[in-house]
Amino acid sequence: MNRTFVYKLTTISPVHTGNGIELNGIVDYIFDESSHRIIIPDRHEILEHISNNRKAIDDLCSLSKNYTLNDFFNNYRFLNQLKRSRVYSYYRLCRSIREQYRDGNGTVMIPGSGIKGSFRTSMIRNIFYGLDLDEQNALLKSVLRERNPGDHLERNMLGTPYEQIFKSLIVSDVSFKQNHMSLEEVHIANKGGKGDIFDKMVNLKNGFSFPMSSVVEVIKPNSVSELIVKWNDYFIQNGGLLRANEFPADVESFHKIVNKASLALAQYDLDYYEEDDLNRDYDHIRSLYRGLTRDIKNASDDEMILRVGWGSGWGGLTGNLLENGNWLDKFRQNQNMSKYSPGTAPFPKTRKVTSRNRKKEDFLGWIRLELQR
Repeated sequence: MNRTFVYKLTTISPVHTGNGIELNGIVDYIFDESSHRIIIPDRHEILEHISNNRKAIDDLCSLSKNYTLNDFFNNYRFLNQLKRSRVYSYYRLCRSIREQYRDGNGTVMIPGSGIKGSFRTSMIRNIFYGLDLDEQNALLKSVLRERNPGDHLERNMLGTPYEQIFKSLIVSDVSFKQNHMSLEEVHIANKGGKGDIFDKMVNLKNGFSFPMSSVVEVIKPNSVSELIVKWNDYFIQNGGLLRANEFPADVESFHKIVNKASLALAQYDLDYYEEDDLNRDYDHIRSLYRGLTRDIKNASDDEMILRVGWGSGWGGLTGNLLENGNWLDKFRQNQNMSKYSPGTAPFPKTRKVTSRNRKKEDFLGWIRLELQR
């Protein structure tokens, strides 16, 4: 028997769940300088429009830095006739854009698998802290030589994908409309050995430097959609799955497990930003995290706050379990991570934030789920 729960999903901050594709400014989109817009035409619609024009097809296939998509549309002048273009207000030309995940019809999606992954990390954290100290230490010792400690922890605590209790959970994809989308420039916050926070920079040979950044498609804050979660009680009770007896019997208890893990992750990032940066560039991000931690602490029994997608970082993968004792230092030393040596900057030493004109605006990936009774 399935129990079906419907949630209202609201994005708290910009959310980017990428599909692994970076759109190139030469062949995939154009920058309209007069209106400060980036236009991403639908490639299939372009081909439909020029299907009977052999020269236009040849020109489209010959795009390069010497003949860009912008040049192509200047020659053929049908850009305004296309109906499926993505149009973003943006202030400058950029080299590439990380594309948001979409289904086969082009609908913007947060994959249910990503939300389920966040649930799974929360459950791993809950199980881990239910173990005695010797069991915790033995488990952490086992990951020291693993390149993917999160995967290893998951296998050890939940079993193979065929054995996991999360086989009993079905999480739907979440769709959004194109008007929920925007482009954001993402900068990388970097922490030095003295605890100071600064922008990670790209330094050129001519002495010029600029912040390392990426431009990404995001689902805007306060965008609303619907999520469906189904619990298969037969699998939970009779499926022979590992740790089925530790899965919460009621949905309210499940919400508390997720919120407890999210609070630890939000506090972990707040602690990172609490160190004063010289120019106070990250004051706004600190304020956002303080508000977020308050919201998670005050969450009702019918809601969950969690993080998904790009920017979740190390803690989103491992639940920060290696922070116990000095296991993280041992792991870094074994893996030769971040040029490890005693006294180096804390690991991980970077975070991602959105920025406009070098003003830090937001963190990434936080969503709210409210159960609809």
